Amino acid sequence: MFGRKGAEGAENEVQETVNESGSTLSRAPEQAPRTGVAMPSPARRVVEIPGATRRNSNASAEERRLTVGKGLSLAGEITSCDILVVEGKVEAKLTDGKLLEITESGQFRGSVEIENADIAGRYDGNLIVHGRLTVRTTGRISGMVKYGELEVSAGGQIIGEMQVTGGGVQERGNGFKNAAKSTAGSDEDEDSKKSA
Repeated sequence: MFGRKGAEGAENEVQETVNESGSTLSRAPEQAPRTGVAMPSPARRVVEIPGATRRNSNASAEERRLTVGKGLSLAGEITSCDILVVEGKVEAKLTDGKLLEITESGQFRGSVEIENADIAGRYDGNLIVHGRLTVRTTGRISGMVKYGELEVSAGGQIIGEMQVTGGGVQERGNGFKNAAKSTAGSDEDEDSKKSA
């Protein structure tokens, strides 16, 4: 019972020990770890959260990103930030960034000069966007807005002063204005020839 068994039967034998009270305890023998046997890892699903922004897996490690989460507040001046994501409340000045993203729950008050902006929440203040300004269905901007390109979804609101800044869209816009002027001028020339 307590003697040493040969290697053949030792693996399947249940070891018994006697504790202080005199009762017998049994336990399975310890087995040596298996080497060379690969254990399958459980499959893992990527959970998608509705309304959450997707992370860009191609984003470079050099991008400096700040996310103000839902229920958080931040006040001050933000510098050296490439991407600012606002899910909570921010009262700040932000300059020289690449992207301002305000989610549906986000609120921003202050002034921003940035390359691109995507507004689904609320923005109050001065906003200068050198590239594309996108206002989503739930987005609301109030204040002075300057932009290079503008995209407003049905339901999006901009209240205040708006101005197009220098950029590709403005140059094309001037081309259309010039085309309209030249067309109007040629129509006037034809009218003057007919009346003469």
